[in-house]
Amino acid sequence: MSHADLPSLTDLRAALIEHEAPAEALRIVDTSSNAVEALELLAEAGLLPFSGHPVAALVESFAPLLEPGCGPLAAELSGSEFLGLLRDGIAEEDLVDALASMIGDAEAFGSREALAMLRVFAVLAPPEVRPMAAEAADRLVASGLKDPT
Repeated sequence: MSHADLPSLTDLRAALIEHEAPAEALRIVDTSSNAVEALELLAEAGLLPFSGHPVAALVESFAPLLEPGCGPLAAELSGSEFLGLLRDGIAEEDLVDALASMIGDAEAFGSREALAMLRVFAVLAPPEVRPMAAEAADRLVASGLKDPT
C-alpha cells in the first residue's frame, strides 16, 4: 500500500459532503494534516458513523490485499507501511486508541476490505490491540464474510 493508496483529505471531504455530513465534520477534515488524523478526530467527536460511511476510503485502501496474487508477504509489507504512516501521523500515546477506534469502525463497515484490514492489524498492530482486531475479524467471518486467501 503506497501513499497514493491512502485517501486524500480532498477525497475524504468529498465523501463527507456526498453523505451529508454535519458542518463540524467538514471543519475537522479542513483542519487535519492527513486523512488518518481526520478520521480519528471524527471518531473522537462522535461523528462516525453517520449516513454513508466516511471510513470507507480508509478501509477500501486495503482492497489491493484482496487481489489475486497478493500473498502474505505483500500483505505484511502493505500493513507495515500503513501502520508506519499512522505512527508518523499521530502521537505515540494515542496510537492504541486510534487503532482501537479504527478496528471498531472497520468492523461496523463490515466489508471484505475491512476484514483484510482487521487481519493485518491482528498480526502487525501493537500487542495491546491485536486480540481486539482478531476478535472483530472473527465476528465478520461468523457473519458470513470469507477470509482473504
